[in-house]
Amino acid sequence: MTIRHRRSSDNLPGVRWSNALMPLTLMLQWNYTYTQQVSSTWRLPIMSAIEPKKGILFGIASGFVAITCCVSPVVLVLLGVATAAEAVTLGDTLYYEYGWFFRTAGLIVAVIAVVLFLRGRNQCNIRGALTYRWMLVILVASGAATYAGLFWFTKYLGIWFG
Repeated sequence: MTIRHRRSSDNLPGVRWSNALMPLTLMLQWNYTYTQQVSSTWRLPIMSAIEPKKGILFGIASGFVAITCCVSPVVLVLLGVATAAEAVTLGDTLYYEYGWFFRTAGLIVAVIAVVLFLRGRNQCNIRGALTYRWMLVILVASGAATYAGLFWFTKYLGIWFG
C-alpha cells in the first residue's frame, strides 16, 4: 500500500507523506488531492474546495440553533413585535430554563449535518469521518465561534442598552 501526495495542477510523480507528519500548511490548502492506492479500482475520496465551506455553513447553522434562545428576543425587538422589557424577560426565561434544550437542538443539527454529509459521499463510517476530519473540525470550530459570538453580542447588547 502506497500513500501518495501530489498537487492536482502538475503531473509530477508523487511524494510520500504521513498523516502524522503532514505540515499544517498542507492541511489548510484544499487544492491538494490525497489518494491511497490499494488496488487499481479503489481510491480514497478527494477533498475538494467545497468541503471547508460546507463545514463552516453547517457549523454556523448548528451554532445559530443552539443560541436561538438568546437571539430570538433580540430579533423580536428589532422587528418591533416586542418591547425591550418583554425581550429581556423572554430571553432570561428561555436561557435559564430552556437553554439546554436549545443547545441540544444545536448539537442534533450538527450531528444530522455530519451524517447527511458523509452519507452523500458513501462514507458514513469511521474511515469516512477520519477522511473528512478537517471538515468536522471546521464544523465544530465555526459552531462554537457562532455560539460564542452571538452570546457575547446579545449579552453586551443588554448591558449597553438595558
